[in-house]
Amino acid sequence: MISVGQRLKEMGVETILCIPDLGGNVQSLAESAHLSVKRLDFQKIPKPRQLLSVLRWLFFLPGDIFRFWSLFKRENPALVHVNGAFFLAPAIASKIARVPLVWHLNDTIISGKLAKLFGFMVSRLANRVIVAAEAVGRHYGITPNVSTVIHAPVDLSNYPSGSVSGVPCCFEGVKKEAASIDIALVANWNPVKGIDYFVEAIAQVREKMPEQNIVIHFAGQKLATHQLYAEEIEAKIKQFQLQDCIHYHGFLENVSLLHHCMDIVVLSSTSEASPMTVLEAMAAGKPVVATDVGGVREMLSFDDEHIAGIIVPSKNSEALAEGLIELIQSSEKRLQLGQNGRYCIEKEFSLEKCTEKHYKLYLSLMEDVDHYCG
Repeated sequence: MISVGQRLKEMGVETILCIPDLGGNVQSLAESAHLSVKRLDFQKIPKPRQLLSVLRWLFFLPGDIFRFWSLFKRENPALVHVNGAFFLAPAIASKIARVPLVWHLNDTIISGKLAKLFGFMVSRLANRVIVAAEAVGRHYGITPNVSTVIHAPVDLSNYPSGSVSGVPCCFEGVKKEAASIDIALVANWNPVKGIDYFVEAIAQVREKMPEQNIVIHFAGQKLATHQLYAEEIEAKIKQFQLQDCIHYHGFLENVSLLHHCMDIVVLSSTSEASPMTVLEAMAAGKPVVATDVGGVREMLSFDDEHIAGIIVPSKNSEALAEGLIELIQSSEKRLQLGQNGRYCIEKEFSLEKCTEKHYKLYLSLMEDVDHYCG
């Protein structure tokens, strides 16, 4: 949202970013983009399955609503843009303050019937609803005729067109070997990322293609909150004797440098909304093998004539292995899918396209408000 806000500022739209009164580098990033920042003491988003966190969130909700209402009365914004289904406080405060509301659903953190309940509230309260993918809208029961799809954007300044092909690998953690196939999975280590299925798939690929030099690159943090899961993955890696082909890069500030060195990028998640790693791989001109979750199909099959990757069922290591083998065996297909991905990014998923869609939506909302008030 910071990048979009920066571009909107160039179009005459001022963004005030409201963030919780906690730590982190969001404020410095926003201020470096010349955006105004307001810190407010409001509750963090609770995890839906943690009942005590949800109850605490509900208990403090009235106070949060008051604080947001006070902020809106002071700043007098033309509209309020809320990100995430759980942000009820600013949404309710905007209605009390009689400020037009844009509600942006960009995750699938809430599941089951509860998601449909939140979707109903969103559709009733918001003047405009944005969904990060059609699949996100379906998850919350939001019908297409009451929402606008705006996918997460890719800043192409990190992926100049000349870097899509023919540029030597410049990532210091990768030494490109002769005849190797380098495969990346970019994700923090938690169960929803399906890393266990990816490891199983790699083991199957190595068994079926013993002569092929396959190198695996993990980029992402091993989270302390999911330490047991990380230990299970490491145990699988040892079980299948994959230690010799795996490289760990940890958290990367600029993952584009890694993408440029890869032959294939993988998404093995069991649940997603609008996964950035797929879009970033497409921007780098890399073919993708991804599970059919969230908005993945919309991304990779956005243009029927420019399919950008292979889509496989989630929680299915055999299908994932087959998709990988198909691409490993054909450098021509890897090149074509990569070029298709880059084409789709430029056509639909760039930061410029995302900013333009936000601007048009804001403008249409303001025109409706002026018409109503008139």
